[in-house]
Amino acid sequence: MKKMKPSILLLLLLFVFAGCKKETIDVSYDAIVDSSFTCEATINGEYFSFPFHDRPAFSAETYSDSILIEANLNFREEADNYLANMLTISISKKFKISELTYSYVEYGTVHSSGDLTQEEYGSIFHKGKYPFSYTNCKYNTCVKSQGASIYLQSYRGSIYETDYLNNFVEAGQVGTFYQHADFELTSVEKLAPGAVVLEGNLKADVYSFYGELIPVEAHFKAYNNNILRPPTGYQP
Repeated sequence: MKKMKPSILLLLLLFVFAGCKKETIDVSYDAIVDSSFTCEATINGEYFSFPFHDRPAFSAETYSDSILIEANLNFREEADNYLANMLTISISKKFKISELTYSYVEYGTVHSSGDLTQEEYGSIFHKGKYPFSYTNCKYNTCVKSQGASIYLQSYRGSIYETDYLNNFVEAGQVGTFYQHADFELTSVEKLAPGAVVLEGNLKADVYSFYGELIPVEAHFKAYNNNILRPPTGYQP
């Protein structure tokens, strides 16, 4: 039998391996988010639809040796009008700064670089119930707990948010205040190590800055991905 030339054999192997290469799936915001990503809410007895789901956004607050990372899920009534009603649902987790992969030391103090590994990011979300976060201020020092938060902007010309709770309810009474409240992620679909689709429900009474209290209930479907990624070549 005639032997196959090495060059032809190499080309055939390359062709086979190319055909077996796993197809890369696009899990970006543009590829995933469609008209089903909405928030339907009842606010103070009125029905509202928030059909526009913004791109993922994050915020962070540092408390001594810990950092609270918040994934903010933003929904709006109108595509381009930022004066329209907007509902933001935040899901947060507190990390010990020294335990984060991309923390760094400067003048003897440990700092967060603002970057999360895919594993650290993924640990923020889990199927099931979350407590509502609470900002406890004592002796001119404030500490916010991890959990869920609600921010409602421009409703009747005001801002309502769960973060105002500490202005009107003492820390020891938070459990009583939230006894009929609920926040639950009913579905956490991991599209990739750094991208998730979330579905959930919320129910809570929310204060305005001036102490007006209104009930808010909502069902939402949201997209989120890890936008806090370490730059190429970063050395912690």
